[in-house]
Amino acid sequence: MVRISVAATLAFAITAFAIPNHPLSGLAARQAAGSQNVGKGDGSQFITGQCTSDADCASKCCAKGKGQCAAEAVANEGAGCGFTSAAAGGASSSKTPTSSAAASASSAAAGAASKNKASASAAAGSKASASAAAGSKASASAAAGSKASSAPASASSAAASGKKAAAVDTSKPGSQNVGKADGSQFITGQCTSDADCASGCCAKPKGVCSAEAVSNVDGKQGCGFTGSA
Repeated sequence: MVRISVAATLAFAITAFAIPNHPLSGLAARQAAGSQNVGKGDGSQFITGQCTSDADCASKCCAKGKGQCAAEAVANEGAGCGFTSAAAGGASSSKTPTSSAAASASSAAAGAASKNKASASAAAGSKASASAAAGSKASASAAAGSKASSAPASASSAAASGKKAAAVDTSKPGSQNVGKADGSQFITGQCTSDADCASGCCAKPKGVCSAEAVSNVDGKQGCGFTGSA
């Protein structure tokens, strides 16, 4: 009887070590990989990555209650988009009444002392803002010109290589990441190869970034898509 119990225990242990990592371990790894995008407000964070506001996310949706970037349709099944916080996950700091009062008094004193300096710098700031606005318009014009000139070049390059140019739907979130091959595209975003996706998986046959664990469900045919989005 004892021998049977020992054999059963060993068999269970071997089976447990043979089980591959759960897909959630990959999710945690992707969230950690996107930590550098938290709080930047430039739309660089991918879906499932941490966020402090909608502006962080390429999908323009920071799900409430979680502080994670999500597709808007998915977030609306819960509390919706619009999460805001000083740090992802709703981290907050606690202060004692004494320290808060001291901080308020110190802040008031500092504000009174810097009032004149602030007034003097306001005029300079106004001039700088006007200059920055002019520079911004010039930059926008240059960017528009760059896009216009690069479009024919891209088409010519595609024709020379014998491949069809990627048809990117610019109305969808994440369209700016298509074809960059730098792993910046979030799950459900368009892609032309596995290299576009933060998950490392561009699912066939439509060219959509997907978690590898679910790349063969809902009509998807596995990773490895290459071609036009």
